[in-house]
Amino acid sequence: MKYTILLSASIVLAYYFLQEALFVPYPLILRYGLRISNPLSYLTYAFVHVGVHHLISNVLALLPLAYFLEKRVAHDVLGVFFVSSVLGGLIFAILSPKTILVGCSAGVFGVFGALFLVDPRKFLVALVLSTLLIALSPHVSNYIERRFAEELVREKMEKMRTLQEKTAQISAVKEQVSKISSDINKLTQEMERAPPEKKERIRTEIERKKGLLEVQRRKIEELEKYKEMVEEELQRIRRMESIYSSGKSLEARAAISFLSHAVGIFFGMVYMYVRRRDMVEKSLEQMMLWFRLGERSA
Repeated sequence: MKYTILLSASIVLAYYFLQEALFVPYPLILRYGLRISNPLSYLTYAFVHVGVHHLISNVLALLPLAYFLEKRVAHDVLGVFFVSSVLGGLIFAILSPKTILVGCSAGVFGVFGALFLVDPRKFLVALVLSTLLIALSPHVSNYIERRFAEELVREKMEKMRTLQEKTAQISAVKEQVSKISSDINKLTQEMERAPPEKKERIRTEIERKKGLLEVQRRKIEELEKYKEMVEEELQRIRRMESIYSSGKSLEARAAISFLSHAVGIFFGMVYMYVRRRDMVEKSLEQMMLWFRLGERSA
């Protein structure tokens, strides 16, 4: 079970660090998705998932298959996954060089083929469990996306309300600054015409007004800094909205690659036959025996 958990956790963590607003930005898909010109992408593409639905459906399909295969072949479940992913990706890139491939489905189907060879009975159990989990995945992903979108809208409205409040506060303080500045000018003119015995009192009042003016100016600076922070947060939210919208559209348009699935199954079977030949041959003998018994009973 530890290799299944390790593999699934790696896929989820890769998605977590790549995603923004539940979807992986397109520039990162271009960088890490499978491209024939980028040798490193033959490994990285399996850990890139467009969105939360893409991720959940693949991981939920993988878990039962990898669990039952690991019980039979231990760490070779990792070998099956990576060989199927890399070689399946290579064949796909050669046959479809203009298409960018992402997702671990080639590796999942490699595990699918390998389990079928070594333990057909457990394969049927895993297949039923994977099918049920995949059927649940749209409901889970839709719930997560809906909650995220609602939270994004709530946060945006809150930031916009805060921005309006700070803008109004800045305007009010600026009016006070203007009034205090006008009072200082009037007092300065009055002091020039005032008799000597009144000048000291007026000078004291001017100094008091200047102190108030400095306080209000510092308050404006603080409010403007806070306003800039809120505006930056709004820009971040708008960017997340853009990524969410484009990612959801991209995920909806993405086609299922039956070619990578078929190639993944093939290389999963080949790997298992090379690594566990005795186990595979014994399993094939059992399958032939079942077929013969079935023919006799028919």
